[in-house]
Amino acid sequence: MNKNIKTFFIIRHADKESGVGYNPPLSARGRARANNWINVFMHQPVDIIFVTPLLRVRQTFEPLAQIKNIPITEYDTYEMENLIDSIFYNPAYNNIIIGGHQDTVPIIANLLLGENKFSHIANDDYDNLITVMTDKENFRKYIHLNIPI
Repeated sequence: MNKNIKTFFIIRHADKESGVGYNPPLSARGRARANNWINVFMHQPVDIIFVTPLLRVRQTFEPLAQIKNIPITEYDTYEMENLIDSIFYNPAYNNIIIGGHQDTVPIIANLLLGENKFSHIANDDYDNLITVMTDKENFRKYIHLNIPI
């Protein structure tokens, strides 16, 4: 397989507490979903996890990062193209999780695919895992899975 191909796992944050303001933590169901990602990625190499600055996104991926002993790095949602470029220029990143939100997950997937395949995710939909394999130029494949807890 081409060594320039990178695998991106694009995931929306888990269920959040409602009525807690702008930056709510995960709900009990969200914490269970966050722990479920450990099972999903147990045998999958992951080099780094990127998250937005919001608490619910970080909390979604902290259990997995701790178990796999991999770093979590914040990114700016207004700089998603720069994030993707920086990942492609870093040879240490081949299997990447990008955590996001109902509006940013489709944008990231579409940027990686070079076309508009995904649209807005419903407010109550936390089950999506979009996997994109790409070399950023010629090779682009994806799979969209529903991963319930």
